[in-house]
Amino acid sequence: MVAKTQGVSPTLMFIRTDTNVVFGAYLTRPWRSEEHAFPHHYKSYWGTTDTFVFTLQPKFVRYPWVGHACATEDERKACPRQFMTGCSSSIAIGGGDAGFAIELDDDMHNGSSHISATFGNPPLHWAGGAAPGQKIPASFKCVSLELWNFAVDEVEM
Repeated sequence: MVAKTQGVSPTLMFIRTDTNVVFGAYLTRPWRSEEHAFPHHYKSYWGTTDTFVFTLQPKFVRYPWVGHACATEDERKACPRQFMTGCSSSIAIGGGDAGFAIELDDDMHNGSSHISATFGNPPLHWAGGAAPGQKIPASFKCVSLELWNFAVDEVEM
């Protein structure tokens, strides 16, 4: 996917899991792959504060960058900005100490979703919620992945 979408932005990503949950992300920058010595060890993050993640099915909920809720510029500067990253073995969206909002392996069939400090989202693949005390598994199976590009043409008037 990274090779086919380098230089393409903005994009809208939709993931459908084997449990029929649909979620995704609006990504403001093109994907790129940064090679490094360790698989799943990302070098840098990119994107803008307009990036967000969402659940679509069973219920639409949008999770924008947490910095939008900050009252001051100093508070916004302290907010995580781990919008998107990638390497030859995986891609990830939304980072933080607990994990990524979305992470997909190189074949785009296996993924995981965690609480993300960047977006303040719950695990996106568990959109139906969990019963009190129920442990939510981090992993999911991706059965469908769509990436839509929005072409922006300059129009003279």
